[in-house]
Amino acid sequence: MNKASKFLTLALACTLAAGAVAVSAAAETSAAPQDDAVKVYLVPGSYKDARTGETVCHAVDGATKLTDAQCEEIHTPNAYLFTGGTGDALPAPSTTREGYAFNGWWSIDGATVAYHDVLPAVTQTTYYYADWRAALSQPMDPVNPPDEQAEQMEYYLEITRKATGEKERVPLYVAATDVPNAEQFGYGGPVQLYNEWFLLEPGDDFQVYVSRIYSKKPTPAPQKIKGQSYAKLEENGVNKTFDWLHCKTDDDRYNDAWPFNRYDDDFSPAYGYVGERATEAHHFRIYIKFYDSGDVMTMYMENKD
Repeated sequence: MNKASKFLTLALACTLAAGAVAVSAAAETSAAPQDDAVKVYLVPGSYKDARTGETVCHAVDGATKLTDAQCEEIHTPNAYLFTGGTGDALPAPSTTREGYAFNGWWSIDGATVAYHDVLPAVTQTTYYYADWRAALSQPMDPVNPPDEQAEQMEYYLEITRKATGEKERVPLYVAATDVPNAEQFGYGGPVQLYNEWFLLEPGDDFQVYVSRIYSKKPTPAPQKIKGQSYAKLEENGVNKTFDWLHCKTDDDRYNDAWPFNRYDDDFSPAYGYVGERATEAHHFRIYIKFYDSGDVMTMYMENKD
């Protein structure tokens, strides 16, 4: 059945692999070009071949494969640029995986998961991820969640503003990642948390809250799993998160000596916008991954302006 798009509204507590989400169809629109400043990326994913131990990347015909350098710029391995317009069909991956079936392209906007067969009208850069389902294991079409299941914010940054002392919550969204050993949070594959642009001002602090991995309820991260926990501020050749953020220690000081921070004591980890370059307000995008059952958390943050 050809659908223009399928919209799935769900509390993020619903497991994507289980397909417990609500579906609605949107009317097909006529083809029209997108704004040149708006990019549409297709991320078909990859897997490790159990027989050879090699990582196999899925491919997409009908989209332009990004170079490794371009993928690094958007922090998304094995990505493709789709150059079609509104209403154009999104090409399915041209590769297959034994025992798995392609179930469509999805993206997350807040607490809404959207599946699309054709490109809707988009006003900002958008990433669509391939949903690969193990054959005979999961329903290929989502179903409605129970009525009593309330939508809630499961992943967020809680920012304490230095200027006012007030707290502000910024939602974190869930996206697939090709980093194979990242934690899955029950989604059936490795994921990362991210946000599209939030404001930090000099001296602001924030905590990262996540559900599922430590508790059913949002919990400050990272938490000790094996007697201690770690937070790592990552970098690439151009940008260092440590230039912007420093980890707070358990006596409320900042660890300004090393971007890899270990927490030995019971403590709710926090991070301060106090780095060498944190001299004025900026908007940032952040990417967060977890490893070793949540014992290790990595953060990469880049500024927009």
